[in-house]
Amino acid sequence: MLDKARQKTDKRLKEMEKKIGRMYRMHPALKSIKKEFADYMKMVQKKTKISYDDYINETDQDKKQELKKIYSDEVKKLTLQSKDFQKLVKKITKTMAKVNQDALDIVNAEMVPIYTDNYNQVAVECKKVGIKVNGEE
Repeated sequence: MLDKARQKTDKRLKEMEKKIGRMYRMHPALKSIKKEFADYMKMVQKKTKISYDDYINETDQDKKQELKKIYSDEVKKLTLQSKDFQKLVKKITKTMAKVNQDALDIVNAEMVPIYTDNYNQVAVECKKVGIKVNGEE
């Protein structure tokens, strides 16, 4: 049987998990940046469609390798080598840092009550076996 502190802790942890999960699912900044990223990647897909189709549909293996490089270079140019993409990545990183901090705030708000409940339960257990706590048995 779980002691009261463990029961309270488990209940608080489950609630905390729900709050954090809801926050990550519903956070407006995350929804916005997710849409912005998806839109950007759709643009990349649209701009590279011809070279992708050429690569996929090629049957000659030597030519296919050349076309794969052309397609890869186009994707790199629009992503890793693009200032717009780099700005987007920085924006995503800042957004995630903010949302992670919000999640950490939820955790920190619950830690003192969880610690207190468990500390007090230890005192109860100590008294049960005859150990003095704060000068009392």
